[in-house]
Amino acid sequence: MSTLYVAHAQPGHSGDYSCGIGLHDAHRLRVLPLSPPGGILSRRDSQQDCHHLTPNKSLEISCELSSTGRSVTWYKDDVALHQGQRERYVFGPGRLVIQDARISDAGTYTCLGSGGAGVSVSVAAPIAIEPMPAFQKARVNKSFSILCNIDTEPRPRVSWFLGDSPLTPSDRLILSPGKNGVENAKLTILHVTPQDRNTDRLASQVSTQLLVSVLAITTNEEHKGQGITIDPSEPFVLSCDSGQASVPVKWEKEGDGPIAEDDPRLKVLENKTTWSLTIDKPTPKDAGKYKCTAGADSAEIDAFFKLAATLSERQSTAPSAWVEGKEAYIAVAIVGYPNKFTLTWTKDDRPLKVDDRVTTQKFEEVEDAMIRFKPLTTEDAGKYVCLVDNGKEHVEFEHTVEVKGKYAALLPFIGICVEVAVLCAIVYVVEKKALGDAMRAPVSAVSASELPHEEAEEAAGHAGEEPGQEVPPAPEGQEDEHAAANAPPHEAAAEPAPPQEAADAPPHAPADVPPHAQ
Repeated sequence: MSTLYVAHAQPGHSGDYSCGIGLHDAHRLRVLPLSPPGGILSRRDSQQDCHHLTPNKSLEISCELSSTGRSVTWYKDDVALHQGQRERYVFGPGRLVIQDARISDAGTYTCLGSGGAGVSVSVAAPIAIEPMPAFQKARVNKSFSILCNIDTEPRPRVSWFLGDSPLTPSDRLILSPGKNGVENAKLTILHVTPQDRNTDRLASQVSTQLLVSVLAITTNEEHKGQGITIDPSEPFVLSCDSGQASVPVKWEKEGDGPIAEDDPRLKVLENKTTWSLTIDKPTPKDAGKYKCTAGADSAEIDAFFKLAATLSERQSTAPSAWVEGKEAYIAVAIVGYPNKFTLTWTKDDRPLKVDDRVTTQKFEEVEDAMIRFKPLTTEDAGKYVCLVDNGKEHVEFEHTVEVKGKYAALLPFIGICVEVAVLCAIVYVVEKKALGDAMRAPVSAVSASELPHEEAEEAAGHAGEEPGQEVPPAPEGQEDEHAAANAPPHEAAAEPAPPQEAADAPPHAPADVPPHAQ
């Protein structure tokens, strides 16, 4: 406990005293006028203690005047306290006990002897200060207020600091009562300027601070200074709020100059104090640093492009062409901004081994974006992964390779040849079977003009035989002719009928005898 001794105290010594370094221990001390002769306070009677009450707990205040048997009267804020006035106040020899203390019990307590001597002690309640946000924006040429919410008894004094220096009120910096009527708890800044950017701090029993940042133009960045990433699948929007409806905003892009408003892909819209720039179907060329200017103020926005890595089918070898002994490529097309890329290749989760046969090359202005295999071996088969990093984000590209053997390309040709051979064999067998069936079938009727004259006569003779008449066997060598003669009518050739004379010829005339000799 700190003890303060005041020798030969005078009323001019009254005021706020602190038991610590800051104002959090401050308490008010009042020095009463000298008492009549015989009632002079001793040095010990002027001892002052720092009393801080704790809600719902008891607080004891000592007064040595009463401990000496003197009759004393207790006062709170210059109002006399009487026994039984409050149930929580207990008067005892040399002390005052406040039971179940409350915030309202804070104040200045004085024990005054009958001769005018006395001791005055301040009892302070804990001060509750609502912390202010660490950061707050203010608009140029607008009014801006900072409120310090303090709840305590007795009412504290509030001091403001600008940075580390005490704040001096002026026509633009106005102090006024805040919540609960606490003096100087509200700071108002009129006609804010960029020079007002600073840290304002207030002090009472505890300190809190607020960084006042004046931003003439605010952007639609999620986090100030971290930029915006362009997604090629949707329109890209930039916006700047100047805070002043009468001040137009002009856009420009670093390296390209002012934005052309007649560009069909661009749209510049105004909504009160906010101006927006919309780019339909953005491309990597739209990435970069943009600047919006409103009067004398400006703000910059970094526009990044979403990083992507895909297979370049135009430069990469087709899967069917990965044949042992040939040359092959894997090319990666990379887009994004920032456009400084770092590539790391792996094969089957291990770092890619680069040598005279397997090399990396530049592709589309990106180093190591292409792998060249010359010649291919079966060991080159596997999963290739490329990790791409541009400092802003990173992506992975994956490509699986299958390498065929040297003679693998002949397999389709051999298969075709086998199919053709099988087809030809089937055709040959079918045709051969059809020809055999035709040869075993009955011989078609032959026209009469093609038979010998004797056979024609014999056929005619047989035609004239009576039904049931036995036909003698034909001579040897004539069985075929006889069979042909006995063929059914529908198998006979459509030839003219033989002459009548032939029909009268003997049925069994010798084959070597002319007809006129019979």
